[in-house]
Amino acid sequence: QLEDYKTRATEAEVKLAECQEELEKWERNNKVLNSVRKDLLQGVKLQKEEAEQLRRQLENSGEDKYEAMGVGEGISELNPEVREEVLRLRNENEQLKAFAAKREDDAVQRLEEQLDDKDRLSIRFKEEFLSTKATL
Repeated sequence: QLEDYKTRATEAEVKLAECQEELEKWERNNKVLNSVRKDLLQGVKLQKEEAEQLRRQLENSGEDKYEAMGVGEGISELNPEVREEVLRLRNENEQLKAFAAKREDDAVQRLEEQLDDKDRLSIRFKEEFLSTKATL
């Protein structure tokens, strides 16, 4: 019977080690995803700031629109195909940003759930191991 307990204890130690390795792997993945998420959020923030700055520059330019004809001005009058393409690309960009944000949130949530599962499993194996060790 002692041999049986020793075998069980060894198996529990092996499972515990495997779970700890798996937990460390998930934690590394979580850190990587959080880093990528942070980079994406920073990029979005910079793009918003740049867009806002450009919008303010356009509003503040008190020049006559015909004297200071810039890139993209007059698109609707001169080339409706270009205007439609720009609108389509803007819409597609918004959809892609929303899709990327949702995928990122889903992946982080899934990793957090898996991490919680591994934590619970690790705690259970640790308790089982300590219980078995105490009975020996």
